Amino acid sequence: MIEQITPYKATHPGEVLLDELKARDIRQKEFAAEIGVQPTLLNEIISGKRPVTADIAILFEKALNVPADFWMQFQSQYEHDAARKGPRNVIPKK
Repeated sequence: MIEQITPYKATHPGEVLLDELKARDIRQKEFAAEIGVQPTLLNEIISGKRPVTADIAILFEKALNVPADFWMQFQSQYEHDAARKGPRNVIPKK
């Protein structure tokens, strides 16, 4: 049997987006306007409160030239890692 590795922390793609915006010296509000979303929506993604959807991933791809697949795979990996950290909707066995 293969031993499952439990990640120390699940990293949301919003954290990577924030790093990317900082590296490019782009403010969140400017980026939100550039991709045509509300600044609050972008902030919720960056703070890990909302997922990166396929539509958002395509907007990121167009604005940052980072493939949408990267964002989608990162979101999927985040969800997988978060589930490994501890399922929230499962009743523990006694």
